[in-house]
Amino acid sequence: AEFQQLGIKCFYDNSQLVAWADVVFLCCLPSHLPHICSGIHAALQEPCIVYSLVAAVPLPRLKQLLCYSTILRPQYQFINSVSENIWGTNGTIVSAIQDSTIIQATFPYSAKGKSLSSFCNNFS
Repeated sequence: AEFQQLGIKCFYDNSQLVAWADVVFLCCLPSHLPHICSGIHAALQEPCIVYSLVAAVPLPRLKQLLCYSTILRPQYQFINSVSENIWGTNGTIVSAIQDSTIIQATFPYSAKGKSLSSFCNNFS
């Protein structure tokens, strides 16, 4: 009820949610995907975009399970350009999110000249 007062729609039915949404994020275990897809595929309608974070399931299989083709799936690529250990394995989580080297290695996004590292440093 608290979220609904803020104007946030709450759904307890996946097919109802999918019918309402413009973008659907699939975030589940690969073993759960066939059951979830069978429950939502009838509710998918253009121009809804399905964004799958289920990395172990290839795009052709997702299209088959959903009977739908507007699906995005991230493809991750690792380029080893740094020879030193920047991951801070001996530190704490707090020190890691305050370390600009670690932040840039994991999320090198910069908007309007401000990086995530300067955002995180505001919390120190």
